[in-house]
Amino acid sequence: MQFIYHFRDVKYGQSFSSFLNRRLNRLNVFNENKQAKQKRIQFLKLRTGK
Repeated sequence: MQFIYHFRDVKYGQSFSSFLNRRLNRLNVFNENKQAKQKRIQFLKLRTGK
């Protein structure tokens, strides 16, 4: 994480760090969607298993 703050001092640092943040946010959303899908599948399995 240290180099990100270092890049902020450079000319394009701000856009680069925001680009990294966008990538991280997209990854987080993707993981949350995957977990939600798995939970839904487990829930359906429980319901149909009865």
